[in-house]
Amino acid sequence: MKYEFVIKGGTVIDPGQNLHGILDVALANGKIAALESDIPATQAQLVVEASGKLVTPGLIDLHTHIYWGATSIGLEPDPICARSGVTTIVDAGSANAYTFAGFRRFIIEPAQSRIFAFLHVTPYPRPDVDPIAYAKSNMGATIKVIEENRDVILGIKLFVAGNMVGQYGLGLLQVAREIADRVQLPLMAHIGFSPPSLGEILALLHRGDIVTHSFHGHDNRIIDDAGNIRPEVLKARERGVILDIGHGAGSFSFETAKAMLKQHQYPDVISTDLYTANINGPVYDLPTTLSKFLNLGMSLEEVISAATERPAQIIHRGEGLGKLQIGGFGDIAILHLLEGEFEFFDCHRQKLVGNQKLVNYQTICQGKLMSA
Repeated sequence: MKYEFVIKGGTVIDPGQNLHGILDVALANGKIAALESDIPATQAQLVVEASGKLVTPGLIDLHTHIYWGATSIGLEPDPICARSGVTTIVDAGSANAYTFAGFRRFIIEPAQSRIFAFLHVTPYPRPDVDPIAYAKSNMGATIKVIEENRDVILGIKLFVAGNMVGQYGLGLLQVAREIADRVQLPLMAHIGFSPPSLGEILALLHRGDIVTHSFHGHDNRIIDDAGNIRPEVLKARERGVILDIGHGAGSFSFETAKAMLKQHQYPDVISTDLYTANINGPVYDLPTTLSKFLNLGMSLEEVISAATERPAQIIHRGEGLGKLQIGGFGDIAILHLLEGEFEFFDCHRQKLVGNQKLVNYQTICQGKLMSA
């Protein structure tokens, strides 16, 4: 036997390598070993029949909360990944400098799925402590944890929304900016309600920084009252600031999405912000979130790119992540593209009726079949 797996007859879609066509995919030793028009089934220990299905690089969810057992919102990562085609999953700030050791030991290290994290900018202070002063006092500890865990920590996460941190958002962002500059890693900024204003937030973001919940429908949104993208958002995109969806339970609006797509302003990354309050709706999983954008007018290649190639560029850990690259990671999602009539909902309970829906069929992570 030459290969451990051969996936036969599926339509391969790999935007990172400009692949779209019927190909067989072989895996050996946990890596992609071959992509050919017809790989003999006799060369594999196991054949996965994928005729009529899509075969993509393993999906990457850049924004989730998976510190299960230690936070009230955390989910177990492997069951989510197994049933959704996600092979690389990123926790967006569930852990801080004083809790990250537990996240690494009990969540990252035992997992079959590949896990990365954004570290929260500060531990949560007591009610009588100024949050900005507290964040500054903990800068050294935060930087130390980052330096000790650069293989899995991607950057700094923080709330910059009035409903989350009141009037402290801008000051916390300034602290996070200093930390990010010192460790040379990006920021992920959670936006929503003001204060501070969107312009104040964007002015502090650099190339490679991430605005998550970017298509929300609250007062600090990226479009104006007429539905036009705000000039400061255009300028931020031009200098390389990344727009991430981070759907969540309260941070995605069809109205905002339709306005942005009408202006050909597509998200850079499509992620879920999965946690306990939205896994049973309106988010459910990453394929459902991708389906919303498919039915809003993005192409199949564009939505797959936003959940493979683009987040892989942000993670930037290992050649071949987010691609079906020979010798690269053996991470594959096999998806159904269903045709019919499907209802989707945003965070404002607005309904979108679409005619296509992506549903996961099989997840292969690091060369192994995952089971939910």
